[in-house]
Formats: sequence, C-alpha cells, structure tokens
Amino acid sequence: MPQSTAHRIGTFLGRRPIWVWVTLVLATLGWILWLSEAPRILGNPPAIANNGASAKAVRAATESENIRSECQASIESRRVEYNALMKGNKFWEASLVLRVCAGSLESAELTQLVKDAETKSHLADLRDPEKSADNRSLAFERLAKDYPEVAAKNEQFARQQIAAAERKEQAEERKQKRSRGVHIGMSKDDALASSWGKPEKINTTTNVYGTREQWVYGGSGYLYFENGVLTSIQN
Repeated sequence: MPQSTAHRIGTFLGRRPIWVWVTLVLATLGWILWLSEAPRILGNPPAIANNGASAKAVRAATESENIRSECQASIESRRVEYNALMKGNKFWEASLVLRVCAGSLESAELTQLVKDAETKSHLADLRDPEKSADNRSLAFERLAKDYPEVAAKNEQFARQQIAAAERKEQAEERKQKRSRGVHIGMSKDDALASSWGKPEKINTTTNVYGTREQWVYGGSGYLYFENGVLTSIQN
C-alpha cells in the first residue's frame, strides 16, 4: 500500500538525532523573534537621529531666547557701561559690551554703537606711538575688512602712521647697530652703521681676485674688506 507524503516525512524525521530537532526548534524560534522585532530595530535609528536633531534645535532656540531675555533685561546697564568705557578711550572693550546684544536684539542703533567703538579702536591703534608698523598695518587691515567705507576715508592717514612707525623702527635699528662693534663677515654698510662709523681714510686695491679695502680709523684701528665683506680687524 503506498505511503502518504506526511507518513514519509514523519518517518524521515523520526530517524534524525535529537540535536537536529533542537536546532530546528531554535532556528524557528529565532526566525519568529526576528520577524517580531525587525520593524522596531530597523525603525529606531532614524527616529533616534531625528529626536537628536530636534533636541539640538530646541536647545539652540532656548539658548538664543535666554540671551535675548538677558539682553532686554540688562540693556540699560550695558549702555551705561558702554558710555563709561568710551569716555575712558577703551573702545574695544566698549564694543564687546554691546556686540552680542546688537545681534540678538537685531537693533540697528546698537549695531551703530558697536561700529563706532570698533572703528575708533582701530584708528587709535593706528596713531598709538607704542604700536609697531606691523601692528598698525594689522589694525588698518581689520578696519578695511569690517568697515571698508571708513577705511577708504582714512587710508592716507593710515599710510602716514604706518610709515612713521617704520621710520622710528629703522632709526632704532641704526642706533642699536651704532652701539655694537664690528665682526668678521659683516658688510660695509653694517660697519658704517656700527660704533666704528665712517673711516678717516680708505685704501683700495683691485686685482684679478677682486677688490680689497683698508679702512683707517685715526691710525689706531683698521678694517679690511674683500669684495665688500669684512675679513680682518686690527686694533
């Protein structure tokens, strides 16, 4: 009598070892669990990302509102502090008092006050006798970047102040050179700028190897140059 398909499957499975049954049951359970959890697992990352972005936006909005509220509450005291700093010629510090609130409150008046303080700060740096030529140049560059229309009106003044600083630095450098002696390897210009200064007499010899000079200082000192370079010192 022919056996049914169910009978043949049952007979086949009945002959398998117990571990086959255990593996089959565990695999079936794992598959069922995966089907039940997959939508939640796969759907969570975007939700978490979206929640994170939303939380960040909320924090930013809250912080912005806190700054705005603080500016509204303190603006009068800030104005008083600003005016006091401006009177004391502390222009950059004055700009810092109002800069954040000018942007937070979107106030054209406060923005103008910040501009006034910053431009005066840059112009003060330009005329400051203690500022180097590089620092004055930097002040003008910042002025030109932030307020080009103000820089254009003060360009000639800025050039004069930078040139004055350069002349001062060059004079100081010459003074330092004059206070120093001479050394082997220096140029004739450096020797002239040194404490030895200009010689009383120069004896020059020219041959196939170049030019040799003897600088005479009152008969008590001599400098010898070969092709413009100091090679020997005699006291």
